[in-house]
Formats: sequence, C-alpha cells, structure tokens
Amino acid sequence: MALTPVTAVAAVVGVAAVLAGVAWLRAPEAVHDLQVAYLGSRRRDAATVRRGALPRGLVLLVLGVLCLTFVVVSV
Repeated sequence: MALTPVTAVAAVVGVAAVLAGVAWLRAPEAVHDLQVAYLGSRRRDAATVRRGALPRGLVLLVLGVLCLTFVVVSV
C-alpha cells in the first residue's frame, strides 16, 4: 500500500497536533504569548491561561493520536 495524499495530510496534521498539545501542556504561558504575538489574540491573565491549558493540550494530543492511528492503519 502506498502513501496517498490523504494519509500524508493526516500524518502532518497528526504530528503538528501532538507537538502543539505537548507545548500547551508543558508551557501554556509561552504558547499564549505566541498566539498574542502572531495571531492577534487578546492577552489573558496567567491563571486563565493555565486553567484552559489542560483541556486544550489533551484535545490536541487526542486529535494527533487519532490522525496518526489513521495513517498507521491506512498504510
């Protein structure tokens, strides 16, 4: 079986989601600073950023694992 464009996109999205999820779990303030600087997000206080980091990080990790599982099963 060959790597199709769909599985290639899923692999890229999966790796990016896993990396983003780990970043949210390890350093939520730094990720928030990047969002403010590059995406124009509104600045929030550190407690709010830390409180939202766990759900965001876990959701991104689950999304990444699902994408990578799809790639492994498809190829």
